[in-house]
Amino acid sequence: MRTKMKLLIGLLVCSSMVMAQNTAVTNQEGDYNRSLVDQTGTGNLSRVNQMSNATAAAERNVAVVRQNGSGNKAGIHQGSMPDMGVNSVRAVIDQSGAGSRAVIKQGTLQSIANSTARIVQTGSLNMAAIEQSSSIDEHDDSHDEGHDGGQCGKGDKGGSSHEDGEHGDGHKGASNNTAFIAQHGMDNWAKIQTGSHGGTAVIAQNGNGNRANIKQGKGQEYTARINQNGHDNRASASQGGSSGHLVRIRQAGDNNFAKVAQQGNQLTAGVAQNGTGNAASIDQKGAHSAAAVRQSGDGNRAVILSKGGHSTATANQSGSGNVARIDRKGGHGVVRVRQHGEDNRGVVESNGGHSSIYLGQSGSSNVARVDHSGGHDLVVVNQNGQGNRAVTEMQGSHLSSFVSQQGNMNRALIQQHGSNDASVVIQQGNQNVSVVMQ
Repeated sequence: MRTKMKLLIGLLVCSSMVMAQNTAVTNQEGDYNRSLVDQTGTGNLSRVNQMSNATAAAERNVAVVRQNGSGNKAGIHQGSMPDMGVNSVRAVIDQSGAGSRAVIKQGTLQSIANSTARIVQTGSLNMAAIEQSSSIDEHDDSHDEGHDGGQCGKGDKGGSSHEDGEHGDGHKGASNNTAFIAQHGMDNWAKIQTGSHGGTAVIAQNGNGNRANIKQGKGQEYTARINQNGHDNRASASQGGSSGHLVRIRQAGDNNFAKVAQQGNQLTAGVAQNGTGNAASIDQKGAHSAAAVRQSGDGNRAVILSKGGHSTATANQSGSGNVARIDRKGGHGVVRVRQHGEDNRGVVESNGGHSSIYLGQSGSSNVARVDHSGGHDLVVVNQNGQGNRAVTEMQGSHLSSFVSQQGNMNRALIQQHGSNDASVVIQQGNQNVSVVMQ
């Protein structure tokens, strides 16, 4: 029965080659292998390699390539030898348009199990690459966007198939991997690399000139999702560590930038952008922590650097030209920055545990800065108006500070050193000045 099936598949491949005068190369070895290549147009190239035998594994492999248009290229490599890995793998490439490239590779020299990869491209000049392998070096960035390795199967621009099998330290084992890339529009670029246990990576792009990259290192239960709707957006997600990571990036508009990097255990990060020219960056290390940036408007900037455990850091911006920066270290802490209006500046630097910092700005051209070092502290700063300035410097333990500015051009400076101190500053009106030193 399997011999008849392979003969039938071979006839299908050969018929597609004869009808469209395209090039298709299929090498299958192992068991349950199936390959379907359907090409229409001119200049299409398809390459399917499904391997392992010597003498087991691979199992139930399925590879489907459909190309409609001209100048399309596709490559599917599923396999493994000599360690006889891989299990119920499936790979699908569907391209419609001109100049599209796609690379799917699942597992080499390792065992991955239950992997699924799918690429869908509609339009022209699109590029996509999926690599699922338990041996990816999570610290290797040599294959990010801009690398041009030649034809499909040997490394497209921005996506390499690593045919030489060199990926890192050869970490074994992976399971339940899923990768999905869908691009609709022109000149979009997407790449997925995952070497995780139970990892899921999804990229969806709708528009022109978008770039997206997902990289997941060795670990368990990783999930990353990027969704771009608009033009010339940039997004990247990188995860490494032991287990339980989640990244979600959603961009709607044009020329937005989002970057998320996580390293540790049980981390969650999210970026949501709606507008034009917004930029968000999250770098999170530790365990059981969460970070999020939400931007609505144009030209907003947000950076979150978080290191520690059981902590939360968020930046919420609406308006235009707002800048927020959070740099926190320590465990069991909360930092929240909220900005509404135009050209507000908020900076929080915190080094300590069991502390909470809240900074809120509404209006325009307000500036607030919090420098914190200690533990079991509370800082609250609220600004509503224009041109207000507030600086809080805190060093010690069990300290609390509250600043409220309602009006324009107010100034407040709070300095606390020691323990068990509290300060409250409330300013209403214009050009008030307050100084508190404890």
